[in-house]
Amino acid sequence: MPWNKLHADVPAFIRESDSLLKAEWTFMAEAAATVGMASRLGASQLGDLAVDALAADIVASMEIENELLDAPLVAAAIRRQLGLALAGVGGDPVADGCAALILDVLQHSARPICENWLDGWREFFWRHFSLDRPSLPGMSFDRRRELRDFITWYNTVPQWGGDAPLVRAGLAHL
Repeated sequence: MPWNKLHADVPAFIRESDSLLKAEWTFMAEAAATVGMASRLGASQLGDLAVDALAADIVASMEIENELLDAPLVAAAIRRQLGLALAGVGGDPVADGCAALILDVLQHSARPICENWLDGWREFFWRHFSLDRPSLPGMSFDRRRELRDFITWYNTVPQWGGDAPLVRAGLAHL
């Protein structure tokens, strides 16, 4: 499969909406079942479940980029970020940074995306991981213009009237 940037229609997003919607509904049904089971837990157990789920999400997301993180270290970092553990005790700078990033996203998910916010994330990942800075010979698109086009799309397409939330999140990840 050619790299995304080599497609002639980038940054237009072309997708099979029916397939994505089916995946979205499957996820929502499984999430509802999880929430139903979680409702039987006490506050402490529920907190542990939330931390473990966030840690698993971070670890899985980084695996996509071929970066392996230790789930218990990430969970400990999330607890420190939330004030649920002793500050300054142990810690891994990369796990701490990933925890801070995901909590920032969750706490500010309703705000519009801006270049500074995305630049901060990108710099964090390039600084701490072996991710390649994208550069292909012969690329003719303007990266800043493409970024601005994406931000405009993301901030203007109605969150609940356009693509389903997980589809939006997936497109944002790409």
